[in-house]
Amino acid sequence: MVEATVSRAVDRRNEVRVINAKYAEYIVEQSLLNAAASSDADPSHVIAKIAYPLIDLRDPFYRNRCSWKYMVDATTGDISGVNLKYDGRKNTRYFFYFNRPQIGISQVQDLASSISKNEGDFRFVIEMDGFDEANINAILQPEWEPKAAANKVHRMVLTQKDFKPTELPQGYSKRLLAIDDYDLIHKRLIPFYPHSSFRKESLLRQHHWGFFDRDDILVGMLGFNGPYTTAYEPPYKKEFALLVDFVVHPNERDKKLGEAITSEVVQELLSIGLDTVIVADAISEVSKHVIKHLGAQEAGTYLWFSFRRRKSEGQ
Repeated sequence: MVEATVSRAVDRRNEVRVINAKYAEYIVEQSLLNAAASSDADPSHVIAKIAYPLIDLRDPFYRNRCSWKYMVDATTGDISGVNLKYDGRKNTRYFFYFNRPQIGISQVQDLASSISKNEGDFRFVIEMDGFDEANINAILQPEWEPKAAANKVHRMVLTQKDFKPTELPQGYSKRLLAIDDYDLIHKRLIPFYPHSSFRKESLLRQHHWGFFDRDDILVGMLGFNGPYTTAYEPPYKKEFALLVDFVVHPNERDKKLGEAITSEVVQELLSIGLDTVIVADAISEVSKHVIKHLGAQEAGTYLWFSFRRRKSEGQ
């Protein structure tokens, strides 16, 4: 039996079942790809939506820190989505993936009870398809309150047929970064890194390209995770890779270096497999513009929340 435990939903319309990682991988592909098969969705956009949970499931580092649940509509018996709980070093993160958003809100309500057992701050990620900031905040109140406004992140997808390459400016060069480059990266780029941390293990688990100016000074970095292959038949059987850890030194940002850096790494990936689907999360309008200028399309928009426990009166 795959399920370790089964907890009945509060409203009795849905079930939330704990599963192992291997079965979760099947559920992610089965639920989302089956939903796409009944629509006119672009296959590359569908793959972009499942890319991140599949990477989390296949990466041994993340896999050991994750627990998975899938959600079943008890009325129909259909699988309607999955929930990933990731226990990070600094906080817990909850990621929700639904293939039928019309019943997603009730399932988030069902899972709120398990979230309430979390002792510290946590992050919460969900696609803006049937959800908005107000209803997520309402579901998690009164126990939790947002630490700040939710961040809107754009899921971008780029394919060979849409790719519009741009050249690296004359005098600039690139090379693969190694673990020995960590101190250099930390000194030159991490102060401008948009995420909470960049660890040495990232240089071991993923491929990172460093970009250098005429004086051999590190001015930018972009990595990728993959490529991986979905388990399905065409048109959904494709290689895909994620672009990660994109950072450009502020002194270089007015030179369109970001577009050139992204273009160079995309070309490296496309040289591995011409049908590779390149996926990236743009965390700002600027980064969205960078990859969109190269031919990428938006496949979805996600809300990233950060919550803390609400203090009771008198505290």
